[in-house]
Amino acid sequence: MRRNALYKTGAFVLLLVFIALSTFQQQKLDTMRNNLGINDSRDIKDKSPAMILTTVGLGSFRGFIANLLFLRSNRLQEERRYYEVHQLAKWVRNLQPRYTKAISFMAWNMSYNISVTFDTPEERWVWVRKGIDLYQDALENHSGDPDLYWEFGWIFQHKMGMNLDDANRYYKQQWALQMVKLLGEKSKLAEIAGASKNTDLLHVKLANLKYKEWNELLAALKMSFEDVRSYVLADEEHELPERITKFLKDEKWQEEVVKFIIAGEEKRYELETLKYLLEGMVDVDEILKKTPDSWSFKQFEKRFRELGRTPLVFTDLIELGPTAKAQVVNTIDLFMRDRWAHKVYKLDTRRMLKINEEYGALDWRVAETHAIYWAKKGLEVNPDHIPCIRMVSQALKDVIDRGRLLYFHSDTHTSIDWTYNVALVDKVSEIQEEIINSLAQGDRGTFETGYKNFLIDAVVALYVHGSKKRSAAYYKKMRQRYPEDEKLNVSLHKFVTPEINEDIGSMNENQARGILYGFLRNSYKYIIWQEPDLASFWWNRADSLYKSYKKRTANRKGRQGWTRSFREMAYAELLPLKRAVPTRAAALQAFVDVRLPTNAPPGLLKRPE
Repeated sequence: MRRNALYKTGAFVLLLVFIALSTFQQQKLDTMRNNLGINDSRDIKDKSPAMILTTVGLGSFRGFIANLLFLRSNRLQEERRYYEVHQLAKWVRNLQPRYTKAISFMAWNMSYNISVTFDTPEERWVWVRKGIDLYQDALENHSGDPDLYWEFGWIFQHKMGMNLDDANRYYKQQWALQMVKLLGEKSKLAEIAGASKNTDLLHVKLANLKYKEWNELLAALKMSFEDVRSYVLADEEHELPERITKFLKDEKWQEEVVKFIIAGEEKRYELETLKYLLEGMVDVDEILKKTPDSWSFKQFEKRFRELGRTPLVFTDLIELGPTAKAQVVNTIDLFMRDRWAHKVYKLDTRRMLKINEEYGALDWRVAETHAIYWAKKGLEVNPDHIPCIRMVSQALKDVIDRGRLLYFHSDTHTSIDWTYNVALVDKVSEIQEEIINSLAQGDRGTFETGYKNFLIDAVVALYVHGSKKRSAAYYKKMRQRYPEDEKLNVSLHKFVTPEINEDIGSMNENQARGILYGFLRNSYKYIIWQEPDLASFWWNRADSLYKSYKKRTANRKGRQGWTRSFREMAYAELLPLKRAVPTRAAALQAFVDVRLPTNAPPGLLKRPE
């Protein structure tokens, strides 16, 4: 018995020693994981319950379970059980949030392979969107991998941006509608990015503390609020610069400025920041309680995102004068959009604005701009990541060709399309050349091809928008850079309007009429979108085609020449569009009246005997 007791005591002591050693070793391992940035348990309190369970509770079994789920996912896909595939993908993401390759493959699989098994654009978009959602979740839980950023950007540049999928226009339209709802019909990006650092609100707060010279103080010191904000955030103690405290002597005033800055940075997306911004004006909680259903903030946020604006049932309960009420509603609107961009789309509106400052007025409602955003995120991790560099270069070329949204919405009609973004031409050309010059000679091939395609788009875009001198300058530059290209040995006009070069005399009337109707349709669409320069360009192309075809078929008889006048064809396209979009009918008619002075459409010409 005594011997057994000694064995048990010795075993127990040995167990304690092993536990102590394992604890010591675990601390070393945790330190190493923290230094390498691969500790999944860090900041775990901010993750979802499912993420906490899978990360902490399952421990080392996570990898084994993830492998089994991944294999089962493949079998389910073969059986076309796609919703189960989607659920398994989310589980694998929770189990191995840092397993980039598996997560990106599953997201890509949904957006590419599963989506194309459906027939309608609506069904396909569901799966493209699920792939995007999975990428976004992966990015939120990952420390940063340039390959993952590039993979995500590829969805925007390739799946949506290019025309390889029959439903690509539908994808672009759906994404544009989401961005219109997020940013507003007329983009509020600059205002949204400054939602939590609006100095007018700080001025109100200081005025409530009996200090009304804040803006004047900054002007006298020749300092911007951004200078003050940067100083405070860089200072470990979050102190104001001495130049400010020298005049802002009351500690309450100083504390208010610092509190405002910290709230707009470290707690930028939190509800408490919105409450703080509106403090002294309205109580958000009290207004929510007065709504018919006593909304929680979560319910209010859901309704805001459904409408794309602050619900009237909420704004009607704000009892302030018109000016103060407008300021409160605007503050809520901008804060909610900034939070929406971050929480749902994983976008930082300040980063978006910074990219605009670097490249020019990018339109964030088009897909290619988002490819640039995610490629830039990848380059922050690895500045030499060639795929991300290439993505930025190619996407910048694409935004010249189709980088500005044309959006019209009324009670009876919604129309979406894309056109040239000529405002970016000079800046993009400069950036493209810088990228090419920064690369080794052997890496320049695809970039040089992309730059040539960019120059072609720039020449056409500038010509179409009436900037013929700039168009000619870029055409000259292109001919000098690529002298071996025989296609450039034509005049600028013929290069931009190739239908004049074609042997249109060999077409029958139906073929020529189809092209002409297309030109007229484009012209009228641009009137709806309030783009008169583009409308005039397409009208002139239609007119030139009509005259050219008429001249080249002048000696024909019977049905081979035009059997309808240009006026008849212009009205044939105009009248249905006026009925479809009554709010723009007057503008359409006025556009045609200037070019075809008689208002009444003529009767159809009789076909020649």
